[in-house]
Amino acid sequence: MKFKILKPLSLAFILGLWMSSCQNPPSDTTDETTETEEVAEESGTTYIRRNAQSPAASSDLAAMNTAFVKLRDMPCTEPVSWYYQGAMHWVPNTVPNGNPLCPEYQDSSQAMTAWMNCTHAPGSELHFLIWHRLYIYYLERIIRKYSGKADFALPYWDYTNMAYRKMPDPFRDKNTSLFASARLDSLNEGYPIGSFMDQNLDVTDLFENRIFSIFNKNIDKAPHGAMHNYIGGAYAKIVVWNEIYQEDRDGLMAEVSSAAFDPIFWLHHSNIDYLWQKWENSPNGARPSLEALEAKPWGYTFFDENGNKIELTVAEAYDMAFNKMDYTYDAFDVKPLLTSIETNLQEDQEPEVIASAKPKKRVGQKGSQFAVDLSAKKEKMVLKSDQAEYVLLLTIHVSFKSEPNHSYEVYIREQGVEEDIVSKENLAGIMTFFGAEHHAKEHGHHDGHQHGDKMSSSFTFDVSDEIDLSKFNGKLDVDIRRKGKPTDEELVIEEISLQKVPLNP
Repeated sequence: MKFKILKPLSLAFILGLWMSSCQNPPSDTTDETTETEEVAEESGTTYIRRNAQSPAASSDLAAMNTAFVKLRDMPCTEPVSWYYQGAMHWVPNTVPNGNPLCPEYQDSSQAMTAWMNCTHAPGSELHFLIWHRLYIYYLERIIRKYSGKADFALPYWDYTNMAYRKMPDPFRDKNTSLFASARLDSLNEGYPIGSFMDQNLDVTDLFENRIFSIFNKNIDKAPHGAMHNYIGGAYAKIVVWNEIYQEDRDGLMAEVSSAAFDPIFWLHHSNIDYLWQKWENSPNGARPSLEALEAKPWGYTFFDENGNKIELTVAEAYDMAFNKMDYTYDAFDVKPLLTSIETNLQEDQEPEVIASAKPKKRVGQKGSQFAVDLSAKKEKMVLKSDQAEYVLLLTIHVSFKSEPNHSYEVYIREQGVEEDIVSKENLAGIMTFFGAEHHAKEHGHHDGHQHGDKMSSSFTFDVSDEIDLSKFNGKLDVDIRRKGKPTDEELVIEEISLQKVPLNP
């Protein structure tokens, strides 16, 4: 199914609003035909989210600092306060020492409206991108009011670009409200992101996905989850004072329950939103159907800049996220967000299992290679028919006793092929485990299922480009490489399967 979005606002109109408060418009803008005043009145101002490392973003970062000074000083019971907004993502079930940051909250029985509501809970995964889009949108409005900067837009940290791998300066300055000590110290000291993160931050394979639910799940793992763990020091196994938990443990960003209290969280998620929109604008971009989201309902409750509760149905949240955002990104040539493009609208289809194997083998300290025979049902490995085109998926089910701190690269190759398996062409995807223990202990299932003393997760990758089914013999080599320092953490490969799902049912 196809549909179109409203015609974009003119550049002339947007620049007219923008230049009233900015002296240096982006150099890559171009003139476009002026649209009617009627379109402008319906759409209102379009705010421009800028690359945090660009000079044009400096005034927005300064405004964010101004606002956070005020938001941190507010009582935690105020819906627009720093603590309240962070707790909407999640907050620990119990906080000892009387919780000096919020005396009114010491255990989950005292949770306030809309707290602990992010998509790290059962049935919520398909809502991951949409929920976070609206969450940071309302925080953006709060900052706009409390900074006094009428054209404020939330910057984004473009860490997938090699040129911007350092944390933006204001977040490293101890004299600002944007600094957090509970982070990886090298980032706060101005060092670039470690090279072992390169594959986690390379979105080439991510952008090859053609199914929204798979893209949504994979961007959640990397770069999203990978950056949470990296910023919070989980990969380096640092132990710091986490003020939200009131104890020594991982840094703020490495824990679901403290992540949104680190100001860098908002630039991180602005970048995830930017990458999502960039993918949607691409030929592979797709959207979930409203019916698919309503089949897995989730709550959408936020607060606007005046502290008014905003409670949306799934349908209202869907319409707002795709049709009513008032911002765009500087990298989109100042076009309005969700510009007029034809977009695939997809149902959430259950994949058909073609074949599977159960290695039940542990990944070694640096990694392991598995020979997997999936040839028993080779006759089912058809990607095209008269009725539909199929996407080929690789699903890996793993188990562990404690949440793995590392990320793992998954490479695949047909057995008997001489080429090196560890190559960009053979990369199927990335496995990261941000929030796996949270999912298991808080909810008992979702993407961190718990069975006795073990937890488990599953990962699904589009491997249509990595496997040529016209030549495939049904036998795979699967190479799983652990990134970072060697470790004795346990990760068991329980099952590997090939699946297919219709692209346009």
